[in-house]
Order: sequence, then structure tokens, then C-alpha cells
Amino acid sequence: MTPSDLGAKSKDLFLVQEEETVEVPSGHDLAVLEALGGSFEDAGAISFQGIRRKLGLHQESLSRALRRLERDGLVGKSEHDYKISKKGTDILSRTKSKNSQSSRDVIFPIPILRTILPPDATELELEEALSHKWFGSLRWYGSSRNDEGTVLAWTTDDGKLRLSARLSDGYLTVESQATTKESMETAIRAAYEIFDHISRVFKHRGIIPSAEQKSSLYRAA
Repeated sequence: MTPSDLGAKSKDLFLVQEEETVEVPSGHDLAVLEALGGSFEDAGAISFQGIRRKLGLHQESLSRALRRLERDGLVGKSEHDYKISKKGTDILSRTKSKNSQSSRDVIFPIPILRTILPPDATELELEEALSHKWFGSLRWYGSSRNDEGTVLAWTTDDGKLRLSARLSDGYLTVESQATTKESMETAIRAAYEIFDHISRVFKHRGIIPSAEQKSSLYRAA
């Protein structure tokens, strides 16, 4: 093998940065990093089970992959969730061009329900009330937060249906990526379960919607 061959091969295995040479993950490790760096997950955190459902990995395989990514500084872990690091994002951005997804394959979310939130209810309070809860056949997936608001997400065990609750500018918007009539019916039921759960939290904490807000309850998106 010539020096030029070695150089070409090494470019596929390593990304050279100004201060260090970083090995690019492969196999399960790369799949997990991509799962944490997808469009929803930008600046977001996903639960262990959320990643497992999305990728269909055995929990031991996922645990080993996450440990390696944590060790290499590509993923960070909080009490319940995992989040891609800046280092991981930098690596992923350089590999995406090789495996870019066609816009024709992207499934855009469909709004199901939109309602005005009581002025006394904060996004943090609602996030705490909904995080890691299950609704019908939907299991907790993860959360994402940026300047535009907070997005909380749930998914089915098989990972084929995603439901998200967007908290922004005093509104709650529930959206679904359902692709069939059956999955849309599941999403709609779960959306109202989420709304009912929030309503119970408001009642328990003495946060009562105004007459204007009551008229907007259960407003279809």
C-alpha cells in the first residue's frame, strides 16, 4: 500500500481538527450519535428507552454504544436523558453530507390540537408535569429546548409514531407524524390525554383558565 493509499484510507476513519484528531464512530455508535443529532434532537435530550425505540437496538448494545460515546466526549448524560455534545455535533455535521436524507423522505408534523395556556403556567412547570409520562400507547421520548420554545416528544414502542407537544408564546400545540389512519387515531387520543393531564395539573395547583382561555380549550389545530 502506497503512502497516498494510506492517506486516503485515514480520511475515512479520522476527522482532523485544529487541536486534535478525532476518530469517527461507526456501527451502533454512529447510529446512536445520528439519533441524538437529528432535527428534533438539536439542542435536545432523549431518554435511553427513547433511543432504543427509535433504533430498535438491544439495551445492552445501546448501553455499550452510549458508554463509548460518553468516553469520547461525543455525548453527555443527565439524570434521565442523553444529549449530543458540541464535539459530537461537529463530527456529525461532517459526516452528514455522505448520507444526506432526501427532503422527499421527511415526514412533516401534522397539528392536532392547539390551545392558549393560562398566563400563570410556565414552560418549565409544564415540562416538569409532562416529562417522562406515558399517554396511551405512547412512551416518553425526549425534549428539545431553544429560543422558540420547548418541545416534548413521545413515541410508540415500535418507534413508528411520534407525537410532540410544543410550548411556545403562551400556546400548547400538539403535533403528530402519523402516516396512517390508525396511527392518526392513536395520536389524537394521546393528544387529548396530554391536554387532560395538563388540565388536572392546573386544577391541582389552583391555576384556573380565564373565560377567554376556556373558550379555546380543545380547539382543533
